[in-house]
Amino acid sequence: IRETVESAVKSTDQAIGRMQREVKGRRHSAESGSEDTSAAHLAKAIIEPFQRMFSPGITVEKVVDGSLPWEAGKKVDVELSTWNGRIVVEPWDEPGFRVNVTANVNPAAGSQTPSEAGKALLDELFTCDVGDDSLKIKLTHGRAMSGASFTVKLPGKFLYDMDLETKNGRVSLSGFECRMIRVETSNGRIDLDNAHTVIAELETSNGRINVSGVTQRLSARTSNGGITVIPRKIAGESQYELITSNGAIEVQVA
Repeated sequence: IRETVESAVKSTDQAIGRMQREVKGRRHSAESGSEDTSAAHLAKAIIEPFQRMFSPGITVEKVVDGSLPWEAGKKVDVELSTWNGRIVVEPWDEPGFRVNVTANVNPAAGSQTPSEAGKALLDELFTCDVGDDSLKIKLTHGRAMSGASFTVKLPGKFLYDMDLETKNGRVSLSGFECRMIRVETSNGRIDLDNAHTVIAELETSNGRINVSGVTQRLSARTSNGGITVIPRKIAGESQYELITSNGAIEVQVA
């Protein structure tokens, strides 16, 4: 009986040992595959930014035309947001709007041509939404995108609230009737030409601010740049808050 029990225990131990070795082998294979996959992802994450950094960037353009469901004289909210590029907003006589986008991209090597990859990337990161009383145009940040410039044409028959934001680019706005204008940029100047607005809030750094037209309440802030204001004659009082460093402030009487 004792020999039978010892033999059974030995057989059981051997079976358990074989099972443990099989499990260990499977686990090692799975871990090796996971390590290979992780290493591949890590290598790709490290190499791709350098490929984009040293590969020549390309310029991609996009034109968006659209109709506007707005009623004449209605107040409309316009929001434009980009980075590493300029924003230019101009009036025109057409009933709709037009947006010209010029983007700088560094697409990774792949099955697509650089031009195709660049256009696909711009389509992915650029949005243009038209609402019942709003127009929102935005460029979202992306690793392969170096920024973009907007040139926007809008009808002059509406009353606007303008909110324009960029970085490392100038902002130019002319010839609109607005209730409020807010502009924020850096390393670029701000030009407000022939503007008619109740409130204007303008802020930049390392750039000039030039304002002409009718502005009842103006706040202009910059550094390393001058400020020039050429007001038109209006009824009532106007309030100006003009702040700069390393630049002159000039207010002319037209």
